[in-house]
Amino acid sequence: MTEKREMRSMGEGHVTKIEDLKTDQEIANFLLTKYPEHIKEIKINDPEKVMVNGVPLPKFISELKENIENHIQDPALIFFVDAIAKYKAGPLMIDTFGNNREERNLWIEKITNNKTNPLEQFFVRNKFKHRNPSGMTQTIFVENYISQELKQEMENLATKIGLKAYAEMPIAEKAEIVAQVDALTTKVLLELDSKYSQ
Repeated sequence: MTEKREMRSMGEGHVTKIEDLKTDQEIANFLLTKYPEHIKEIKINDPEKVMVNGVPLPKFISELKENIENHIQDPALIFFVDAIAKYKAGPLMIDTFGNNREERNLWIEKITNNKTNPLEQFFVRNKFKHRNPSGMTQTIFVENYISQELKQEMENLATKIGLKAYAEMPIAEKAEIVAQVDALTTKVLLELDSKYSQ
């Protein structure tokens, strides 16, 4: 199949290329319409509606990064703060492949043509993808900036979601893990904000 893969946008009759899909909602609509046999559910997280301490996520992250940079120069910490923002705003997609990672990966390769495009990036950002909740529990980027208690909480959750254990969990347990990671990342952001907002 060539790059000219196309779809009809819902209710409009005009043709859109996969590469033209811009928003998570457009991608979700495309997947739900074109692949209903493989996609059970997609939840989109609008970053402006994701709140941290009553503040929209983009504003909170921007102010936090500015405060951090006024105190220290640590690109790894800024990278991790940005990664948390991406994670918190990531989509939640449930497909029909269950724990069959190989079949899922083959399907994703097929529909994305092994190319980096908005569709492929959407799959990469799915909160249920193991590397996403797992990556948020890595203390290496923040261990010098957070409390020992929070570091321990991150390490405990990292152990709980080891690759084999997470891969074999039913979706309900994965959803619980994702919720715990969401709560944990909020704690990390609030602790960093408390430390660097003065």
